[in-house]
Amino acid sequence: MAQNNALPSLQSEPIDNQTNLSGIQEYKVGIQLMDVKDVNRLSGTYDMTFWVTIVSDKTDFTVNPPPELDFVNGDQIQTSGLDLEPHLKKFKVSGVFQNGFDFRMYPFEILDMPIIVEPFFPLTADKVILTANKAYSGQDSSADSDIPGWNLSPGTVESTIHDYPWGHFSRLVVHYDVSSPAFMTLLKKLFTVLILDGLVIGAFWFKPDSLSERTAIAVGAILAATYFHAQFLLGELPPLGYLTVADKIMMASYALYTFCIISVLVHNRLSLRYGDKYDLNYSRKVDFKMRIIAPIVLVGVFLILYPL
Repeated sequence: MAQNNALPSLQSEPIDNQTNLSGIQEYKVGIQLMDVKDVNRLSGTYDMTFWVTIVSDKTDFTVNPPPELDFVNGDQIQTSGLDLEPHLKKFKVSGVFQNGFDFRMYPFEILDMPIIVEPFFPLTADKVILTANKAYSGQDSSADSDIPGWNLSPGTVESTIHDYPWGHFSRLVVHYDVSSPAFMTLLKKLFTVLILDGLVIGAFWFKPDSLSERTAIAVGAILAATYFHAQFLLGELPPLGYLTVADKIMMASYALYTFCIISVLVHNRLSLRYGDKYDLNYSRKVDFKMRIIAPIVLVGVFLILYPL
């Protein structure tokens, strides 16, 4: 395969090179992912390097070259390694791509990193159709080596028609998903708040005359959880107009900590109301009910928020 590192961008001069052809021309396009770098959650960008292969059994590319491709969601596109044969065109693409990541399931999110390909105007869908060439698609075995801790999917391809005011265009979208193992994510990003929840629930086993210690644990948990939520969890994400799973877990935890403080107020209120009748046995019965209600509050608030 001839290498040409000085090859200009294939996007720079779109040409209607289908004038000598009649009818709808179908081109099979394959994308073989070679490398992924710099997955940026805040900007929704990711650097990719991949090979593009265009195949047609009916058209001689040395006479009628295949259409120039527009990488719709790409920027700073660079091409190299062009190889043109009668029925095959192959070249290498590097660039920065962008997609609006969905963080509703954060920190268990799956990030979709598509590559969107279309022919340039005026090659509308009544002239050119792009279909998936699975034989030349997929990913290299080392594609995820630069994103440690992530699992990279093999990739899926869909072929659609995209509508613009100036025409309908055949579009090929290759989706590569990255995700982290759920158990490792749980340990790394939620273990801290789970420890705080355990401490607060354990505070309900304190003796009823240790209400000040229970209050201190609840207040300390609120301060620690708020800092953890704002600095660590939200610090990884762009401004969002919806709640993530992490937000819902934290709100359920805040409800638990608040309930712990309320339990102290309940004890004080009952003590003032019943005086000497509110003895140790009575207060233990109240705490027994609190120990049952506390996890219900935690789980219940989360389940209420989860569909939102």
